[in-house]
Amino acid sequence: LKHGSRTAWSQHGPMGCWVFCALIAWHAVFVKAQQGTMLKEHSFSKIGSLEGIHPDLLARRWWLGGTAVPVALGHVSMIPGTPERMGQMWSKTGVPTNDFEVSFSFSSKSPAVRSTSGEGFAFWYVYGNATQELQAVTAAQMQDQNALAGNWLAEFENAGFNLFGYKGKFNGLGVFFCDGPETSKPMVSAIVGDGEKQWVYGNGVPAANSLQYNFRNGQTLTVTVKVKSTKVEVSIGGNTMEVQAPMKAGGYIGLTSFGGRADRTASVQSASDTLTFHGISTTSMDASVGTGSGSDVRDSEPLFQHTKGLGKGVMEKTSSHADHRIESAVIKNLTAMVFKLIVESVPARRAIGQAIGSLDRRITDMEEALSALDTELDQKSPEKVRDLYDKLNSDLTSISRETQQNTAQSVGKLDNIFTSIHRAKREAKRDTFEKHIDKISDAGDRALNSVNNEHHKVYGVSLALILFIVGSGVRLYMKFKSWEKKHVL
Repeated sequence: LKHGSRTAWSQHGPMGCWVFCALIAWHAVFVKAQQGTMLKEHSFSKIGSLEGIHPDLLARRWWLGGTAVPVALGHVSMIPGTPERMGQMWSKTGVPTNDFEVSFSFSSKSPAVRSTSGEGFAFWYVYGNATQELQAVTAAQMQDQNALAGNWLAEFENAGFNLFGYKGKFNGLGVFFCDGPETSKPMVSAIVGDGEKQWVYGNGVPAANSLQYNFRNGQTLTVTVKVKSTKVEVSIGGNTMEVQAPMKAGGYIGLTSFGGRADRTASVQSASDTLTFHGISTTSMDASVGTGSGSDVRDSEPLFQHTKGLGKGVMEKTSSHADHRIESAVIKNLTAMVFKLIVESVPARRAIGQAIGSLDRRITDMEEALSALDTELDQKSPEKVRDLYDKLNSDLTSISRETQQNTAQSVGKLDNIFTSIHRAKREAKRDTFEKHIDKISDAGDRALNSVNNEHHKVYGVSLALILFIVGSGVRLYMKFKSWEKKHVL
């Protein structure tokens, strides 16, 4: 170019120079159209680091509400693992084109045991200024301790914000990450709303053409959303879905989340999903959008100085109480952080109280059962059973003794009868004696039969009583063994 090119262009004169400049300009425009222009006001990453976004700029460009809190390593925590909490993050300015790409990364993890329902999060590109719509109701319901202790969720939904932290009648694009109501499997779906139809989780969300994808695996995942004038493409994990719909410029980008509804019937409330956004990058593919449309001219003028090397901010340059102002800002941020920690610990304290109450009721029931067992054992203790057995044995012995005595008396009477018979035989005549002996023999046989019958009856009764006592003892022993097993186990 220094030799031959210069000679060649000099031979063509000024016209050649103009052609060369035009080619360079066309090449720059073509490369820019292929790579796109990053829209800084709709992007963030590595909050607080030298190569990332400054916290002051994050506060200028984005509105954070609910449980959306910047945490260590430059991330934004959206769901801290507590049920019935919402996180919201919205850009404060509209995207100046309808030809752009958004790429955001996140990580989500489910608890080992879940007792919540309806949890999920969403990416939005809507045509209304969501910051103005949500700011008042969020401050009144989600950032007030008294409201959080009450029925804040119903009040929030009655205001129309019933779909993962935003309104169901949305006008624009919503990309939803939630479980299928019937399959209970993680689904990703994209829906373009018209601002008239009411979309509700479980009734239209997720959509019928949703993509089944496990985004709750704890890994960092990247989602790409490409917005064109006639369609929207959503890609995650190598899978892509497409929605045909006209898209307009000037919409607002947002990320919202909901920790799910707690199961009030569960004895111990479990945690919900955790969700953290690691960064978002918005790139305009429209060549007509320059750096002025997508950049912040105040990037070099942070409101407060927190990171070494970025220079003094506007307030530090103009205020005579800069030191006090910085201290006040730090105290305010610390107060807000402490308040959020206290608010987030309320459900955990409530769950611990419910668990302690349930344990106390169980201990009381167990003490009552042990007391009843002790009373029953006192009523049917082995000592009393032994006394009862001794009494029955004494009664049987007494009955046997009386039976022997009665038998001896009967035998004695029979001996007397036979003695009288022999005496009468010697003294009486033959015929008279035979008549009397027949009568006496009949009487003796009847008496002997009566004695034998009575003896057999007493013997049978004694045997039955002995069997009854043995059976009762065995049954009582088995019952004691079963009580012992029941209360030991």
